[in-house]
Amino acid sequence: MREDPELAARYEALGKLPADTLGYAFDRHCRDHGFAFPGEKLGFPEAGIYHDLTHVLSGYRTDPAGEIQVGGFTGGYKKHNPIFVILFVMLTFSAGINMTPLEQPDVHGIFATEGLADKFLTAVERGSRVPIDLSDRWDHWARVEKPLEQVRAELRIALLEA
Repeated sequence: MREDPELAARYEALGKLPADTLGYAFDRHCRDHGFAFPGEKLGFPEAGIYHDLTHVLSGYRTDPAGEIQVGGFTGGYKKHNPIFVILFVMLTFSAGINMTPLEQPDVHGIFATEGLADKFLTAVERGSRVPIDLSDRWDHWARVEKPLEQVRAELRIALLEA
């Protein structure tokens, strides 16, 4: 990806926000998982960071089961062609077909894991309550300084049950 020091600096500044904010939580999520910010070398394109913001907002992990749930949650809030997100999840994490340019674990039949199909459907339902499509030009910058719990409330994201 193309490096953009000005954009990267904007993301790096999120780590200086108060610990209860969406921006700080996003910074921690990326740094804790070794993900580069948009504008950094090997950084994800800014148009796709809604995916990691969805992890932060929804509370789902980044392991295969968590990615399946994020996919369901995203499919729930998508306003146009949500089936493509669902198919992406099914092919990548159940059929073992890597639909990404990144290396993925070779996972077959993970939906047979006890309770995971139910968690996936719950994630779709949770995502369907979000009033906007976070993948369609959502302005996360308008919310990064707000408390994470406030942003979740504004977006009608219920707490993840243990």
